[in-house]
Amino acid sequence: MTENKTIKLNTVLTTVFRSVVIILFTVFTGYLTLLSMYTTHYSFVGKEWYVSDSPIKFVGGFVLLVIGMALALRIWKRICNHWGLLFITRRRVAITFLIITGAFLLWYIISTQIIPVGDQRMICDAASALKSYDTYLFSKGNYFDYYPFQARVSVFLWMFFNVFGDNNYVAVQLLNGVCLLGIFFLLGLIWKEADLSRQDEGDEAIICSCLFVPALLYVTYIYGNLPGLLCMLAAVYELIKYRKNHGTRELVAIIVFNALGIGLKSTYMIIMVAIIVFLALDVVENNWKYLIKNLTGILLVLVAVSLMNGLLDTVVEKRLDIKLSEGTPMVSWIAMATSEDEAGKPVMYNAYNVNVYKDNNCDTSLAQKESLELIKSNVASLTDSPLHLISFLGKKMAVEWSEPTHQALVASNQCTYNTVLPERIKNLLRQDNTNPVVKLSNLLQTCIYMGSFWWIILRRKKINNSQLILPVIFIGGFIFQLFWETQSQYTLTYVLLLIPLSVAGFRECAKWIGIHITKRVNGANSWLRMIPYGILLIGIVAFVGLSPDPVTKALFRTDEDTIAYTEYLAESLEKESELQAAIEDGVYQLTNEATGATIKVTIFHNYGFDLIRRHEDGLLLSLDGDPAAGSVDICWDGDYYLWKIKPVEAGGYKIYYGDCVLTDQGELVLESDSMESKAVWKIQ
Repeated sequence: MTENKTIKLNTVLTTVFRSVVIILFTVFTGYLTLLSMYTTHYSFVGKEWYVSDSPIKFVGGFVLLVIGMALALRIWKRICNHWGLLFITRRRVAITFLIITGAFLLWYIISTQIIPVGDQRMICDAASALKSYDTYLFSKGNYFDYYPFQARVSVFLWMFFNVFGDNNYVAVQLLNGVCLLGIFFLLGLIWKEADLSRQDEGDEAIICSCLFVPALLYVTYIYGNLPGLLCMLAAVYELIKYRKNHGTRELVAIIVFNALGIGLKSTYMIIMVAIIVFLALDVVENNWKYLIKNLTGILLVLVAVSLMNGLLDTVVEKRLDIKLSEGTPMVSWIAMATSEDEAGKPVMYNAYNVNVYKDNNCDTSLAQKESLELIKSNVASLTDSPLHLISFLGKKMAVEWSEPTHQALVASNQCTYNTVLPERIKNLLRQDNTNPVVKLSNLLQTCIYMGSFWWIILRRKKINNSQLILPVIFIGGFIFQLFWETQSQYTLTYVLLLIPLSVAGFRECAKWIGIHITKRVNGANSWLRMIPYGILLIGIVAFVGLSPDPVTKALFRTDEDTIAYTEYLAESLEKESELQAAIEDGVYQLTNEATGATIKVTIFHNYGFDLIRRHEDGLLLSLDGDPAAGSVDICWDGDYYLWKIKPVEAGGYKIYYGDCVLTDQGELVLESDSMESKAVWKIQ
């Protein structure tokens, strides 16, 4: 009797878990599908827009794609048999795509030779500091004082640079490329291992992953993301295998990969939590048979992660003879993420987390207290009316989940290049919605959401629990981003993990349509059964698009910047030709006439703006020094590691974030309120 009660309890718990996951995943992917169909958020260097999109093109594209897949699935074997092409398997096509993608990544890395800036630069500099015993970056008020956890990935870079040479960024980026290919391959393996009856879908997931352009462009991002994600997906793969055979080897692999992955990137704790949840679920599914083993595994995962973080912190402290600070409190990110700017839009990044720490004399507890007060104030402001809160969340979701490139173009354009960019690269990185990369990414993003939604709708009764691991990670990421920094780069990981589900969803739609179009049931065309579903789908899409209800508009149609963005594009296109005629792209040397001092810069035209960047080390000129004496300091502008040049008169240019003028004689004139004279740097 007791055993029957236990079995019944386990069944109830498993059913409840499945139901909660399926409901949440359906709601979240359904919402993102409609949001991305009606609103696209463009985030370029220094600017952002909420722009309306066309649901017709997405619905039409979805229908054509599904019908095309339905036909392809039915005639592929016939074609292969007729032409003797049976050797062309999906596995071989997937491997071919990986090889082609690898060749593209190699070309992109070598062609750009991107030098990291921002957080990436600080992490690389910390690696160099570990070698030279330089404690400056870790001193009070500096980068690793308020971001001590970032020092952990610097330890890995320090070891890497010891082997491949100091600041060998290209070598790190090549390693990123290998990791990215491994991530694509692991996504396919995970899906195959989760359901052995659907091997083709795993290979198709690999193929589609190779087409996800934003992930490809992040290959130059030196931040621990890609090696860390590779480790975490390896842990997920071992988890699925462990749930089948409960082998000790798999459990040890889960522990090791979790420790490495989170040591490289702490935000991957969301994946770790999902792994722990499924280890606990495994106990329930097997009538508590593996309680001791799984509980031990969970504890060892937590211990291993804690030990890894402690070990990396200790290496930094012992090497530099310092004590790492507590840093800016995590609640400061939540305070920033719940804030609005002057225009009533969610704050993307305003350095509040850093400033609140510095303003409180680098005291973590005081900064935490002030951050909590701001959170209370923000919550009170946002909840003054339900519509205000809904509007804020709708815009926040648009920024995070409906920006097609996930800020890949922003990240690439904020860096500097150690070479003159080929024309193809410049076109690839152009920041506007006329760029084919942006258009393709926009289409792929909506297709990924749409396919994932139909996967859960059409297969909800056939899904085994191992196939729910990726949805659980996605749900965790979605909820986390409601409270975290409003940046689309942080959602890239979760959208990437949806690709296998999206592929399966499109296959299911194609299979369903193929069956209902070609077969007859009781003498009537079965496709007639599709009409109610089609009417329901069109009705929902039309309601979202046409409803005057302010709540519906706030949630799905945050397109208030459409006109402004159109005007910006027209203005930028007009100015681009003027700039191209004035100065050619390339690497230039600026020479100070008075002192003979020289500075190398890269001039890069980008739709109405030149980006003048420091060529040697990724940082830029600063007016904090004394240009007249030839000593121009290097510093960080609070917003960007770049200066933007814009024409102000015929033959002249104005540099933003600094009082400088580039004359029509090719002279860069640096001016400052504290200076009595000007320093002239000639472009050579």
